[in-house]
Amino acid sequence: NEGKMVLKRVCCLLLCVIMCFSASACGKKEDTPENKLFYCYISSDPVSLDPQVATDGAAQMVLESLFEGLVRLNGDGLAEPGVAERWESGEDSTVFTFYLRKDAKWSDGTPVTADDFVFGMQRTVDPQTKSSSASQLFCIRNAQEINAGELPKEQLGVESVDRYTLRIMLAYSYDDFPSQTARSAFFPCSRSFFAASAGRYGMEDVQVLGNGAFSLRKKSGWVHGSYLRLVRNEFYAGEHAAVPSGVLFTVKTVADPLAAMEEHKADVIAIGEEDVQQAEADGLAVQSFTNTTWGLCFNTTDALFSDVSARRALVLSLSRDSLYAAVPKNCIRADNIIPPETSYMGKTYRSAAGSCTLPQTDLSAAKQQLSQAIANLGIQKLPAVTVLCLNDEETKIAVNAMLGEWRSALGYYFNLEPVSRETLEKRVAAGSYQLALVPVQTGEDGPRSFLSAVCGLAQYSSDAYDALVSRLYSDTVAAAKEAETLLLDEAVFYPMYYQSRYYAVANTITGLVIHPFGGTVDFNGAGKLDPS
Repeated sequence: NEGKMVLKRVCCLLLCVIMCFSASACGKKEDTPENKLFYCYISSDPVSLDPQVATDGAAQMVLESLFEGLVRLNGDGLAEPGVAERWESGEDSTVFTFYLRKDAKWSDGTPVTADDFVFGMQRTVDPQTKSSSASQLFCIRNAQEINAGELPKEQLGVESVDRYTLRIMLAYSYDDFPSQTARSAFFPCSRSFFAASAGRYGMEDVQVLGNGAFSLRKKSGWVHGSYLRLVRNEFYAGEHAAVPSGVLFTVKTVADPLAAMEEHKADVIAIGEEDVQQAEADGLAVQSFTNTTWGLCFNTTDALFSDVSARRALVLSLSRDSLYAAVPKNCIRADNIIPPETSYMGKTYRSAAGSCTLPQTDLSAAKQQLSQAIANLGIQKLPAVTVLCLNDEETKIAVNAMLGEWRSALGYYFNLEPVSRETLEKRVAAGSYQLALVPVQTGEDGPRSFLSAVCGLAQYSSDAYDALVSRLYSDTVAAAKEAETLLLDEAVFYPMYYQSRYYAVANTITGLVIHPFGGTVDFNGAGKLDPS
């Protein structure tokens, strides 16, 4: 009996030791980057989560996670398989055939088919939809005519060959067309779900049906003005499974982005140039993208600046050396209209196109152009001219440098009107200005969109430019370089300096893809470790 008692005591002691070791092991469970919730701020509540009509930045950020197009864009801006596992085109790049994954599903478990893409694109160009994104599809056969009300939407050059094969016929040759289909205007839309939404499609969480790596949480997934809570889509069968467990988008304008990062309320956030040094000191990873060109933009519909000689007179009288001396800090001198990080087919556009030649200072020619403009317009002297600019000290210094050059070279005094960033953007977009120092940035990468943005701000068009635009899809680099040169020769836009956009990312994050031109973030392959 005494031996049995000793044996029991030994067994109890061993059991206690095993339990202690087990508890210790559980307490030191290894941290892994998978299945973590990501945090991100958006500055406003999405107007709608209807991919065919949503254009605001907040909506685009969320749609990036909720939906998937025929292709996805990787960190280099190249097309990778999305719903389409592969695609092919004819020799002239006017017909593209996409082969869809047969296991692709909506977030309710129903299959995603070729007809969903047909219906989605038809909705985008249908004039009844009133989509401001319709022009993105004008490369497709009959799209522009349909949007103008000249043809029925059923004649759009998109067809479902079978349940999982989609054929798209273009209006012209466009070798980089697949990458365009990553944009929300090309996303699929379920006919049956859309009809059941009864005009409320994309307006509430229960009226959103996505096919992306994430879906809105079934209960309180979208609390307007507060947050959107995304969870992993259990039916998603993309090429790469979602790594995070979900994403929480908080609707809030953040006054102190670095404090939000320090308090672990955000995993990625846009920061200003003034925060870069502190962010790096805090151990954050900072990603920068030079995606903005500031320049002198002429309103070509203005009574004076509709005359090319008037525009050239001002440009030819400017000294680049003097202007470069006034470039704001954290900006770099601009030698071209299209910024250096603009890419095309996976390479920088600039490396393929080479640099443009900027107009050189020529005071004699400037005076001749001014005299020509006065004669063309039938006036005795220049009318009052006001230069619109941002109301900050560095910008005003740069503009005052130009005013001084014009006063010295041409003998005219021009007015300066500093305004807020919001007012500047609204005035220029509405054409309510003569001359302005403006930032040009786009929601899409590529030379084509940047040139379009410049011409939109300047309200410029010409037969020569329109002829180049028609070549931008089939001969992109050469045509874009010619168009850029034309805008410089016609003194439509005079580049002054480039500005970068910055993002701070927690140093525990991996696999996050930021699309700088659209300002969206792809969380699909992102992992993170818990903060130490």
